[in-house]
Amino acid sequence: MHIAERLYLSGLTSYPRTETSKYPEHMDLAGLVRQFAQGLGNSCNLGEYAATVLEHGVRRPGGGFDAGDHPPITPCRAVHPGSLSGDEARL
Repeated sequence: MHIAERLYLSGLTSYPRTETSKYPEHMDLAGLVRQFAQGLGNSCNLGEYAATVLEHGVRRPGGGFDAGDHPPITPCRAVHPGSLSGDEARL
């Protein structure tokens, strides 16, 4: 949990202390993916994958549970390759 909190405090992920596994209807998932399709995403091998996802359409995951607190843990921005190491990179 300490690692997830460090990633959150660095602005890399959304709030990690949540039981929610369902994305709210108002959350712009395509906008999140678009961030990885341009800019840094291209330098960290996510750009091509994110572009493919956008090309085929971003589908909102079905199911899940809304605990009413925070959205599911979500990546918020790309990072340069090698800027994270060890457990932070794995997470």
